Amino acid sequence: MSKHQVFFLCSKSFMDMNLFLQERGIGRKMLPKSIERREPMGHGILLSSYSGAITNLKGVLTTLGAAIGAVMLVYGGIKFAMAFRQMDQQGEHQAVYSIVAGGVLIGLSALVAALT
Repeated sequence: MSKHQVFFLCSKSFMDMNLFLQERGIGRKMLPKSIERREPMGHGILLSSYSGAITNLKGVLTTLGAAIGAVMLVYGGIKFAMAFRQMDQQGEHQAVYSIVAGGVLIGLSALVAALT
């Protein structure tokens, strides 16, 4: 099979794949087991193992982002209190930026979690 035929095979749904195989005289037993486990998804075929790994990665990244955001929020609050006590305007501004960045990280993590 050429590269174009393999691409065509991978981009079709199960019904079209069976027709494609019958036209070319290729039996299902000749195909690897991984192709039979694929699920049709719109324009292409996605392996279920990839979607599970991507979901796990998304969960880890959102949890990590929320944890980093919480640490930045606390660090910015402490930094702001120390700068306020010393009457340091530049330190206050930098602390506010840290607080805002921490809030944005927590907000983005919450938004991603709410959308999925």
